[in-house]
Amino acid sequence: MPREHWVEAPLSQLLESLESGSRPKGGVKGITEGVPSIGAEHLAADGGFNFENIRFVPDKFANSMNRGQIKHLDILVVKDGATTGKTSFVRETFPFPKACVNEHVYICRAFKVTSKEFLFHYLKSHEGQEYIMSTFHGAAQGGISSGFADVVIVPLPPLPEQKRIVEKLDSILPKVKSIKARLDKIPRILKRFRQSILSSAYSGKLTEDWRGENRNAPEWQETELENLIIDGPQNGLYKHKDFYGEGVLIVRIDNIYDGFISEWGTLKRLRVTEKELNANKLENDDFLINRVNSIEFLGKSALVRHIKENCVFESNMMRFKVDAKVVLPEYLIKYLNSEYGLKELRKNAKDAVNQSSINQEDVKSVIVPYPSLEEQHEIVRRVEKLFKLADSLEAKYAKAIERVRKIEQSVLAKAFRGELAPQDPNDEPAEKLLKRILAEKAIPSIAHKGRRRAKLQTHRKKSPRSPR
Repeated sequence: MPREHWVEAPLSQLLESLESGSRPKGGVKGITEGVPSIGAEHLAADGGFNFENIRFVPDKFANSMNRGQIKHLDILVVKDGATTGKTSFVRETFPFPKACVNEHVYICRAFKVTSKEFLFHYLKSHEGQEYIMSTFHGAAQGGISSGFADVVIVPLPPLPEQKRIVEKLDSILPKVKSIKARLDKIPRILKRFRQSILSSAYSGKLTEDWRGENRNAPEWQETELENLIIDGPQNGLYKHKDFYGEGVLIVRIDNIYDGFISEWGTLKRLRVTEKELNANKLENDDFLINRVNSIEFLGKSALVRHIKENCVFESNMMRFKVDAKVVLPEYLIKYLNSEYGLKELRKNAKDAVNQSSINQEDVKSVIVPYPSLEEQHEIVRRVEKLFKLADSLEAKYAKAIERVRKIEQSVLAKAFRGELAPQDPNDEPAEKLLKRILAEKAIPSIAHKGRRRAKLQTHRKKSPRSPR
């Protein structure tokens, strides 16, 4: 269906204002009341908001802000960082009567003669996001400038059709959102499922039936990790960033996932001396434990496997090796990643500003429950079998959530092709609407010039004439 009576216009022509906010000098840390300050972290992927960790600016500072005050029906766009382009809409349900944005968020305020919801849906669409991100500049923490509004080209239908499109989208997208919300519960359920398997394994419940069939199996024992270690613990290697880029592989904390090195091909390289390599070289069956981090990541651990070339490890980790004749490495790494094991690793954590730490003595004091080697093998086998089931469910979830995203984008694409809502030949063409918008946009500029001219004339009257 052709888009009858539509026009295309840069977003900048449709905006009454495009502005960002600010925060007091010194930041907002420690300020517990005042006016909510909305940052990139508060914009949700679904176009709403997440107010879990809301920040505030003092009332006096908020009142002094010339720009960045949030109004009803504003469109907010993240301007920099990892979530650049994320877009949210200030609906009637926005809980704060007064709020502002910080320096990382743009406010797009559309003219009253356009549908703000229509513009929001377009900026959320795949096409709108592609336009926004085409202006991205800088490295990973780069962003977009206010010039993005000149680059984003909006397909603009007549105003009545804009409203019909929004009405249709508002009837379809909540259903898609509801399906997505139900699917989004699955990762949390699977995480709890995996932890319940580990809890069952290290409490002995997982292999109760096995012990019933093997009545001569030795009783479970407990010991400190120190008694199982045959080498280490040893802290890793610190080198200045200038040494990165070539040399041997180095394992960093972001390379660890679910108890193993995630992908060897993604590791960075580091120039080291022969002495440094010999002192910090990793081997298969080494354990790595993160010793400095925020508390939720402290104690993150990995079992080193499949080393194919020289590799060292970073200073925020420590390394050790255990006696495989007493405890299987596969058994121990699963224990260290269980709630029991993590609790043990963190029990003596020292807290500092924005991070916590554990030392070698803390690691050696970890209590490890363990049965016979034979039962350890059985526990590892059963845990891995159940984890494979969870992995297969997770893969199905990933496919399902991707289908839902495609449905959402397909609906939006259809809307902006003019195929979602009926067109009415009696609607005023969007070309006339755009002319009214541009005329309205010119009024403040004319008024500003008039005030400037009047001020200049007043100044000239007051100023004495210079002598000739």
